[in-house]
Amino acid sequence: MDKMSKKDRMIKVYNVLKENGHIHSQVDLAKAVGASEATISKALKGDERSLTDSLLKRINKTFGNIFSLDWLVEGIGQMMCGSSSNPNAPFNINNPDNTNGDTSQDALVLENKMLKKLLEEKERTIQLLLSQRENVT
Repeated sequence: MDKMSKKDRMIKVYNVLKENGHIHSQVDLAKAVGASEATISKALKGDERSLTDSLLKRINKTFGNIFSLDWLVEGIGQMMCGSSSNPNAPFNINNPDNTNGDTSQDALVLENKMLKKLLEEKERTIQLLLSQRENVT
């Protein structure tokens, strides 16, 4: 299978962000990443001057690094960080059109799992800092 073009990856990222409710329009994406609306519009059309690796990385960073950098920049591997490669999963985020159920609901479940992991990590960090603070006193 041929690897997806950078333009196609940009469109896919935009659609996933919309489907997950992170953004509602190109204007929202532009504001979120600190780019002009024209830059986002041109990037979605595949304009190489606008569709840079730097822009893709900024989009990824803005939305919590949910996309695999290898996929985002080079088109290699899985689209999402930690995503399942099981094609029989009810919702395959790497192919949102190949679903067996409500994609928006499944996308929310995936997002909630990621947020739960982040909160657990934050809680561990807080506990570690508190224990270090107790050891100092």
